[in-house]
Amino acid sequence: MNIAKPDLGEVARGFIPSVPAGGMMMVISLLGSWAKVFLSIGLFAAGLSSAIATPLGASYTLAGLLGWEYGHHDKRFRNVNIAIVIIGIIVSGTGFSPLTIILMTQALNGIILPIVVIYLVIVTCNKKLLGEHTNGPIAVILGIAIGIITIILGGSALISAVQSIMAMF
Repeated sequence: MNIAKPDLGEVARGFIPSVPAGGMMMVISLLGSWAKVFLSIGLFAAGLSSAIATPLGASYTLAGLLGWEYGHHDKRFRNVNIAIVIIGIIVSGTGFSPLTIILMTQALNGIILPIVVIYLVIVTCNKKLLGEHTNGPIAVILGIAIGIITIILGGSALISAVQSIMAMF
């Protein structure tokens, strides 16, 4: 594939690459020989932040759901962190395609997000639960609109993920 290298003027005018390699060419045209260094730092930072955020996110979620103490002084909280890291190491070591995991996660998010939004709209309208702190009519209308949007987007993501997974087999 022959990809034209955009010049600095095209980048400044909002050049949008049509292929991922075009994006790399844009970075190379801006950073020159430093492009590999910056790309490496960016990928390392993305990987490190994910390796930290994923176990912590799972630990905080389970702690909130199950009434555990937040923080590493609770053995269960710490054990979830360790288990997530070990699962990540095992999965990455087996050669299992990360794309499949990403697609399955997308499908799961397509199912869960609309449910969470609808639940939050219902809870934030409950005067018995929240008293005077319930949402007003504008917030309720916006919440319902967001709920409808998430149902549409979630359904679309779910359909897309299922089609992508089916195409892999």
